[in-house]
Amino acid sequence: MTKSTLQRLEEKLEQIESGARPKGNISLLGRGIRYLSMREHSEAELRKKLSPHAISEEELENAILKLKVKNFLSNERFTENLVHKKSQGLGLYRLAQEFRKHELDQEITTQYLKDLKVTEPARALDVWKKKFGTLTNDPKELAKQIRFLVSRGFDQELIYRIVRGKTLD
Repeated sequence: MTKSTLQRLEEKLEQIESGARPKGNISLLGRGIRYLSMREHSEAELRKKLSPHAISEEELENAILKLKVKNFLSNERFTENLVHKKSQGLGLYRLAQEFRKHELDQEITTQYLKDLKVTEPARALDVWKKKFGTLTNDPKELAKQIRFLVSRGFDQELIYRIVRGKTLD
């Protein structure tokens, strides 16, 4: 025998009033583990994803704390992962923007940015070679190349040296 719509609504109302989770729904901690099993997340990103599913702010804080204690959630590991994935194609400005977006600790990110500053000229040249590869005198093409490298977050002085064919020393 199937339940009527009215009976189902009454059951849901009772669950909401009692603060109990509906049957079959995953816990907040389980949801967090599932997100983290797919890929690394920053604490801010995971908090944003879990907050619509939390009954209270306290429940959300407890779930985040448990994930940190068990070392499932780590901003340091996320930062390292982010740098590893994105540093080859992005400049310092774009990487700093990504760090701010994920609300990462400035002490950690400052060290990564210092390390990446050394390799930025070579990375910018590699990105330019992969996309364009040849110098041009056409103003439209030159503007296109400059816009592309700016959108990737490289320094303007460095960009002008690359598109004009000057050495990176």
